[in-house]
Amino acid sequence: MQRNEPAVLSMGVPKIAAREDHTVVAIDVVRSGDITRETAVGWWTAPDTAHPDDDYATGGRQIVTFPVVSTVERLLIPIVNDGKRESDEVFTVHLSEPRNAITGEVAATRVTLLDDD
Repeated sequence: MQRNEPAVLSMGVPKIAAREDHTVVAIDVVRSGDITRETAVGWWTAPDTAHPDDDYATGGRQIVTFPVVSTVERLLIPIVNDGKRESDEVFTVHLSEPRNAITGEVAATRVTLLDDD
């Protein structure tokens, strides 16, 4: 790794599934390239068929920070088990506005919540 390579921040996967009865969905944000400086990136959730507060907890726009040499940071998004029989539901987690880095090819992850009722 050369220091003049920019740090690149990407979601670890483009899609992930979690059962509704799990307490959280965990999504890794991965850093490649320069790991000699602290970097950070903003992230947020966007509803689709899954809705904030009814199906998952949202904290608005948040920031994940990578300390020097760290290559993976994990986002934990709480899941709401509503106890209703329903179809599987979807929301998306997005990355934006990296600091001391650029956003990589996978800047969003589609999350499918699998109904357990």
